[in-house]
Amino acid sequence: MSPTPTHHRTRQRQRRRLDGDDGLIGGADGLIFGVMVFLVGSLLVANVWSVIDAKLAVTAAAKEATRAFVEAPNGETGFAEAEAAATQVVAGHGRAPDRLTITAEPGTTFVRCAPAGFTVAYQLDLIAIPFLGGTGRGFTVAATHRERVDPFRSGVTNPTGTLEEACG
Repeated sequence: MSPTPTHHRTRQRQRRRLDGDDGLIGGADGLIFGVMVFLVGSLLVANVWSVIDAKLAVTAAAKEATRAFVEAPNGETGFAEAEAAATQVVAGHGRAPDRLTITAEPGTTFVRCAPAGFTVAYQLDLIAIPFLGGTGRGFTVAATHRERVDPFRSGVTNPTGTLEEACG
């Protein structure tokens, strides 16, 4: 059975419509562009999460460093315990401790009621590719935490002599 004349004309119109590039939507270039947008978006999300994760890690490290200092038996071991605590927290978050910088806030002394604080900073990569590592000098994420040395603690020096004067 041969095709009807109407059916034949319809097929010719469809063939003419598809002969050139006119009317085609997408193609190899559209597919490549879509994959590139997906990859760049995935890298962007991974890098944003890296910053958030690093901020959480340095915040916890600063808090633990300060807590270790104010709970130390004396000032000499306080600084060493603060550094060890911050390093341990950062390593526990899966970060490299060699990129960590720990700094005591100005005026941090081991005196009853004295304010003590530590700033912890971590250097991030510019581009971090999950499971492959990172490259480039990125930026620094930092956090600071402050506390007071316990006013009722024994064995802590009090330069003024009385509790009321020291804690004001």
